[in-house]
Amino acid sequence: MSYHEGRDDVVLLSIPALSGYFSVLPTAAAAVATRLGYSLQEIEDLRAAVNTGAHLLFSDARGESDLECRMDVTDDQLCITINGALTPVESGYEWNMLTALADVVEIGPQRLTIRHGLPGGDIEADTQRHEI
Repeated sequence: MSYHEGRDDVVLLSIPALSGYFSVLPTAAAAVATRLGYSLQEIEDLRAAVNTGAHLLFSDARGESDLECRMDVTDDQLCITINGALTPVESGYEWNMLTALADVVEIGPQRLTIRHGLPGGDIEADTQRHEI
């Protein structure tokens, strides 16, 4: 069974749309992924995907609005939805990088959703794998 033991967990974040705050989102995503037992590589991929997604939603914004992020943990996936000032464009280097790093990427008006399947196995077993 997953670490959250059958219940849906939700993390909500709201930060100013200023570049100095953007590091909060990938750091929070990494903390959630660590808690769920993702491998180090999966955590870094997720961190990069969230960072890229935030920049796609706010590439030209300078504090005009807040960036809202919702992280949902269900029985089979981590779903991260970021609401921003722009609608992401499905082309270019950042989009290609984002789709390579996440299992599923969905876009909507001023919204981007990253879905990543939960790791299998027990959290303690995955933690053992990271010992140095």
